[in-house]
Amino acid sequence: DYDMVAAHALLSCIRGNPDAIHRAAKAAKARRYQSAAFLADTPFTIDKFAGQQLKSVWEKVAPAANGESDRNDDLYLGAIMDMIVRGNNPSVLSNFLWLKHDLSKEVEEVPIYVSMSSVGSYNEVGVRACSYSPLEEGAAETALKNAVWSTGAWLKLDALVMMLDSLSDSREHVLESQKLGGFVFNRSSDPLFPYPSDGNTIYSAISTGVDNAMFGIDKDDASHVDAKPGSVLSLVGKMAFPCVCEVPPSSAPLFSEAGAKVVSQGITWQSLYLVLLGQDLILVEPQKHSTGEGRIVTSCKLEDLIIEKDPDDARVDTSARRMIVINYNTDLKPPGLFHFGKHPKPDEQGPFYKVRRWKSALDIWFEDSRALQLASSKVEQKIAHAKAQRGSFIRRYLSQAND
Repeated sequence: DYDMVAAHALLSCIRGNPDAIHRAAKAAKARRYQSAAFLADTPFTIDKFAGQQLKSVWEKVAPAANGESDRNDDLYLGAIMDMIVRGNNPSVLSNFLWLKHDLSKEVEEVPIYVSMSSVGSYNEVGVRACSYSPLEEGAAETALKNAVWSTGAWLKLDALVMMLDSLSDSREHVLESQKLGGFVFNRSSDPLFPYPSDGNTIYSAISTGVDNAMFGIDKDDASHVDAKPGSVLSLVGKMAFPCVCEVPPSSAPLFSEAGAKVVSQGITWQSLYLVLLGQDLILVEPQKHSTGEGRIVTSCKLEDLIIEKDPDDARVDTSARRMIVINYNTDLKPPGLFHFGKHPKPDEQGPFYKVRRWKSALDIWFEDSRALQLASSKVEQKIAHAKAQRGSFIRRYLSQAND
C-alpha cells in the first residue's frame, strides 16, 4: 500500500535541503522499481487463485487453442494484467485527474494527475495501520481487487518520484517556505498550481512512460498501423468484411463525393469494409475503379471496444443483421461515425476534471445472420487479443521501470 501521510512526512523532512531531496528521489526510485517488479508478477497470483474462472479469458484470446497446452503465457498473463490496470471492477481510472488548464490547450498529450501526499490525523493513521484484506473468502475476487489497489499505490509512488526528480533537478528551493498541501505540482516553469479548497493534499502527474504503457502506442509492436482517416489502404490480403453504415449529415464530410451511397426513406447508407488491422478496427470506403484499395473513414482501438449483435430472429422484414460496436474511451470526442448517447460532461474536482471512460456507439449492418456471425466472431477475438497485448505491454514496462 502507499501511505500519503508518510509521503507528507518525508516532504516535510527534506524540503529546503538539496542533498536530502536527491537522496529521497534515489530511494523512491529504487522502491518504485521493486514495486513495479512485484506488480508485474501479480497476474501469476491471480491465476493461482482463479485459474479455473479465468479459462474463458484465454478462450476469447485464442478460441482454437487446445487448452493450457497451447496457451501463450505472455498473452494470457497480459489479459489478466489488462483486467487489473484497465478494468472496471474496481477501476484504477477512478484515481485519475486532468487539469482543466491542460485540456484547454491544443496539445495531444495531457498529463494525468493523482494525489500523492496528505496531512493526516492520528485516527486516520491508526485506521490505516490496522487495516488488512483477508483472502479466506472469495480469494480470487479479493486477489484481483488487491492487485488493483496495488496498482493505484504504485501510481502514487510514481507521481511522488516524478515530483522528487523535478525538485532534485531544480536549483530553486520550491517547497522551502510552501505549505505542504493545497497545490498541484505540475513540473512546469511555474510548478505550483493552487488548489486552496483541498489544503491538505498535494497532487502530481504520473510519468509519461506509465501513461504511454496504459494508453499509448507500443513502438515495438510490428503490427501497429497509423490508420488516419482520409488515407488510402490496400485491402488485398486484409481481413475485410463487407458492411453498411448509416451516414448522418454530421458525418457526410468523412466520405468522398463518389462514394457508394444509397438513400432510402430519407436515410443515407454507405457501403464499407470493416477491416481488422493490427490493434485497430477500421472502416474503409471502397474506391471506384481501384485495384483493391479503399479510403479510411474512421478507426478505433480494438482494446477499447465491446460488441453487441442482433439475435437471428431480430427482424422479419429484412435479412440484414446489426452489430453494435461500443467504444469506451477517455477522449471527449468520439471516433468518426460513432456518437455519444449522452454528451460527456466531466465531473469537476477543484482545478481538475475526473478522468473516466465515455461510451460512444456505432451500428454496422451485415447482409444476413451468417455474415454477422463471421464478422462478430473475428472482432470479438481481435478485441480480446488487443486487450491481452496491452496488458503484455504494461507488464514489460513494469519489468523495466527502473529508468
